[in-house]
Amino acid sequence: MLDEKSSEGYIIPMGKPRVVILGAGLAGLACADLLSRRGYDVTVVEARGRIGGRVMTERLGPYLVEMGGEWIGTEHRRMQSLCRRFGIPLRDHRLRKSLLLEGSWHAPGTWAPSRKLLTCVDAGLRGMRSPGRRRALEQMDAWTYLAHCGVRRADEQALELFMRAQFGESMRGISATEVLPLSRKGEDIDSTDVYWMEGGNTRLIEALADTVGRDRIFLRHTVDAVVQIGTSLTVLVRNGRAFKGDAVICTLPAPQVAKLHWRPSLRTFQAEAFYGLPYARVTKTAIHFPKRFWKDAAFDVFTDTVAGQIYHATQCQPGRDGVLTSYATGPEAVRMANATLPEAASSICHALRPVFGPVNTRRTAVRRKAWHTDPFAGGAYAVFGTRSTEYEHELGIPHGKVLFAGEHTVTRNQGYMEGAVESARHAVRLLKNRLRI
Repeated sequence: MLDEKSSEGYIIPMGKPRVVILGAGLAGLACADLLSRRGYDVTVVEARGRIGGRVMTERLGPYLVEMGGEWIGTEHRRMQSLCRRFGIPLRDHRLRKSLLLEGSWHAPGTWAPSRKLLTCVDAGLRGMRSPGRRRALEQMDAWTYLAHCGVRRADEQALELFMRAQFGESMRGISATEVLPLSRKGEDIDSTDVYWMEGGNTRLIEALADTVGRDRIFLRHTVDAVVQIGTSLTVLVRNGRAFKGDAVICTLPAPQVAKLHWRPSLRTFQAEAFYGLPYARVTKTAIHFPKRFWKDAAFDVFTDTVAGQIYHATQCQPGRDGVLTSYATGPEAVRMANATLPEAASSICHALRPVFGPVNTRRTAVRRKAWHTDPFAGGAYAVFGTRSTEYEHELGIPHGKVLFAGEHTVTRNQGYMEGAVESARHAVRLLKNRLRI
């Protein structure tokens, strides 16, 4: 049977539409799940030897720890819906945030932003309603904005620690328009509600892969080129294989998209967006201790040390022993990644001394993941700084019959697992409504 043409000139396949998905991370598998349930012929091509991408649960002693994406927020409806669908219980993993600055520990509930900081933030939020003022704030980093307001140094330091954990880099490189809404939202820093999947986040990855079909997922297949000639669309892999489809959904992180050979080439500004988008430097180091000396099951401290944020990672997993995880970002992430495992563990124990006194450095196991050194990711998540906010809308624009998905292509819930799933739903809508496939 002959194919038909859509109003935009694309060929509409009359048989079962074939879609090649690049990447078997959460966004890629979510795309494959949505499409396969709608009757599409789906092929997923993944360079790694495993599925999941930046979602990675590992076992540390008897416990499960998340070395990649970790939290599901109370407003992350799509992730919650997927967990309900697959029968994955969500456990309340709420943490009570504390602050460690210049050797002084501020217990949960004892630090509060000054009235000056809140007034400064409110003025910025009002300014964002004006298009002209908003553009100016987009080009100004948050640290500079706060300095112009005359905010006290202690407020700047505290907010810097919180925002480093949020964005993966210093406020000196993050647009004021990104930081200001979170600064006001996070006024009560003890009210963060987060959930953890019982059995680990990889459980959702495995469930999606089973639904799609393991035979549809090709591991250790590194994509080299995407070629569109007329109505033909081909994905070329370095091992010599080629996958043909009626459309492609590329869910690779931006640094990997920039490395592909595109025929025809991406538009100049879109290519610059993929090439120039920075990714957060993040190193997670998890330590299994023989005793939970921190006692508070919701323990969480933001420090100005190389260890960064340190939190209880096994709150929902009972036991006398347990795991603390260090979440280091920016330059500290590099230092933690370059240290030996014993050195990294000692840095975490030393950072905790003002809180607990001397910490017994005896531990049974240590795990570490430096996402900025991961060759398939290039970082933990996209960072939209003052120089890259103009890229936000370019990253998700289709390139012929190639669509793009991944947390970097959304503005809402960007950097979260929710953002990856949201991007998948958007790409599938475009496939149907714009490409008419």
